[in-house]
Amino acid sequence: MQEKDIKFLEDSFKKYYFEHFDLIRVPNRTSEREFGFQKFNSGMTRHISIKDDKELHLLLMKNVPSDVYCSNACYSFPNLPMNEKDWKEADLIFDIDAKDLNLKCRKNHTVSKCSECSEVSAESMKCNKCNSSKLEKKSLPCKNCIDTSKNEVSKLSEILTEDLDVQQNNIHVYFSGNEGFHVYVYDSQFQQLGSRERSELTDYIMFNGAIPETFGMKKFKA
Repeated sequence: MQEKDIKFLEDSFKKYYFEHFDLIRVPNRTSEREFGFQKFNSGMTRHISIKDDKELHLLLMKNVPSDVYCSNACYSFPNLPMNEKDWKEADLIFDIDAKDLNLKCRKNHTVSKCSECSEVSAESMKCNKCNSSKLEKKSLPCKNCIDTSKNEVSKLSEILTEDLDVQQNNIHVYFSGNEGFHVYVYDSQFQQLGSRERSELTDYIMFNGAIPETFGMKKFKA
């Protein structure tokens, strides 16, 4: 990216951070979370501890990052290396993405970009120009992709509230910026679950490994 382009983006982002900081949701228990950011054309800066929303605003205005990240976990020492942070608990986060829903419409808005010659063509196994097989798939979601993802969010929300007794006001949904949504569950009874228990919770929601007969369903032989 050229210097003039970076300057334009940084000026635009700085103006947004200054005028619209109120639109940025600052997570609860801010001081217990690890923050990180990435500037235009530079690497990631991690292990940052922030006390409150005022410090976050100051960080944004001073560094003008292109991306800002926050851990879903809470730590005793969020500014230390990972093995020294002392994990306390973590929010539940679900990622619903249209690309994982096997939608028929995707073939209509997916193209292949050749890594060798940058040729863009309809989705294929080889480049039409140089015959290279090094292709990168690119897709822009259509209305059906977004609507179907929204429907999955609604189903997940129903399971969380009806089956798992999560309060509706603790469920927050955000557009992922790409092809779906991130569903955050804050302040629930599942905060202290480990990775194994979270995997089992996902299996329950996805109905993975379930035996239909245990739910009163009969198995018919073909």
